[in-house]
Amino acid sequence: MYRVNRSRSLEMLSERLGPSFLLAPAIHDLLKKRRSLDILEIGFGYGHVMLELAWLFREHEVRFHGVDKRLNVADREELRGIARDFNLVPQADLERFTLPSIYSYDATSLHFEDESIDFVYSAFVVRFIERKEKFIEEVCRILRPGGCAVIHIGGAYWDYPYGKIIDNRRLTNYLNRFVLKYKDELIPLPIYMKLFEGNTFNFKFAESPHCILLIQKTASGKLNLNLDYNEKLSMQGRKLPLRNRKGEIKGGFRSVYEVRGKYYDALFNRELLTIEYIKHSRKTQLH
Repeated sequence: MYRVNRSRSLEMLSERLGPSFLLAPAIHDLLKKRRSLDILEIGFGYGHVMLELAWLFREHEVRFHGVDKRLNVADREELRGIARDFNLVPQADLERFTLPSIYSYDATSLHFEDESIDFVYSAFVVRFIERKEKFIEEVCRILRPGGCAVIHIGGAYWDYPYGKIIDNRRLTNYLNRFVLKYKDELIPLPIYMKLFEGNTFNFKFAESPHCILLIQKTASGKLNLNLDYNEKLSMQGRKLPLRNRKGEIKGGFRSVYEVRGKYYDALFNRELLTIEYIKHSRKTQLH
């Protein structure tokens, strides 16, 4: 019996990522620029989405790969059975259909060469990863220049403003699983990521209630976010507990990081944090 949360369709995943980033059109756009592609899904479950995309792009030179810490599919032949059971590939084409390659390991250390993947996507799984900064750095490492990634980090009510922590355990009432702080100050994730934009990477958060990071790699290079992991404050969401706007306890893992002094100063020197922004954030918190 297949578990529903591991057999999400391309349509369901597209609904989660929202209209700001659609997978199939993104692949079509990449194919306009290069003849062959390597595409990676992280947290593929039963491989439903990979199989749909592989069938959709079967006439193109597109190789699909999947990484999942918990391997729900034993091998590629079982993957063929998934394609049959969900009617993703016509029966007559199943035997000659090129299947994605699948791997089972922790995605904070991806087993791909530097700059060997054109497109990375992940939904529903990053919220459970403890070392989220390592994961993002790895995604950036394996992307080829000109490649891109769409990373769903968590659900709605995540975008906490700059301000003081509310206490030494919860830090913020916002439902964020990737929290940055400097001493007793919260540093918004989107603002911090702008420090590392430039000739190599562009970072954008999707216009969506969910925390979805869009990455474009424009030139050869690697990313180092220079964050220090706070093991004491990082914990399972249900242990904290993490709550949404309705007060419901949510799962996943809250990863907390300390921003180093030189990067905190750089936020002000580069006017990513300004007095006007801070005043606005304080008014938002008061209301």
